[in-house]
Amino acid sequence: MYMNPEKLFTTSILSKKSPDRTTISVMSRHTENDGVTPKKEIQEGISFDEWMRHFAPPSKLVGGYYRGEISWEEFEVAYRRFLESDALKIQLEEFAERCLKEPITLVCIEADADRCHRRLLAEKLKELQPKLEIVHM
Repeated sequence: MYMNPEKLFTTSILSKKSPDRTTISVMSRHTENDGVTPKKEIQEGISFDEWMRHFAPPSKLVGGYYRGEISWEEFEVAYRRFLESDALKIQLEEFAERCLKEPITLVCIEADADRCHRRLLAEKLKELQPKLEIVHM
């Protein structure tokens, strides 16, 4: 068993799931770009263990970014503001604590964490629990 729960991993949901960590999807949906058709390669239990969609960016925000209506920098500012909302405060604090105690991998669809909200979420969790070490895979 993986013995360093202070490391918080992030990767694409399309990567092979590690049996030694709880893999948590932070996506709003697991569908094709049409928003309806299930993405066949993403399956609960195979691609991820839990789904925390409350940490996903609001659909208007992510849609605006993908449609090119806002830049990545604007998306980042808005998503960070979303994470600062009172509605998520307790959930984020509890989850950050859990990340210290249990090996976890955050997953989303992007291959690279640089322009993915999972990186921003991981950074917020580290802000709440500075002992966390973020490992992007």
